[in-house]
Amino acid sequence: LTLTLTLALTLTLTLIPAGANPRSATLMVGDSYAADVAGGINASLLATVWVRPPLEPPETGAQGSLMHGHLSAVPAGQPSPTFTVESVLEVEACLEKIG
Repeated sequence: LTLTLTLALTLTLTLIPAGANPRSATLMVGDSYAADVAGGINASLLATVWVRPPLEPPETGAQGSLMHGHLSAVPAGQPSPTFTVESVLEVEACLEKIG
């Protein structure tokens, strides 16, 4: 099990059985749809987990994420992540679902 953490909340978890293709045993976890989820899908990784950024409070009138430049919904016509969670603390449950 390899765990890499960068400041941008991008996690790459790699579970590589002997003789397996590393891509087929890698889980991409991140908070950016464009950089993390789309990158994981394009790399044909085992699964992607999107830690969806929090939305602006409704009273602000804004529609989108509190995190500058981060999407709060999957863009129309784009593939969905394998899992969408609200917190990185939910990643363990995603791993359990994968088996």
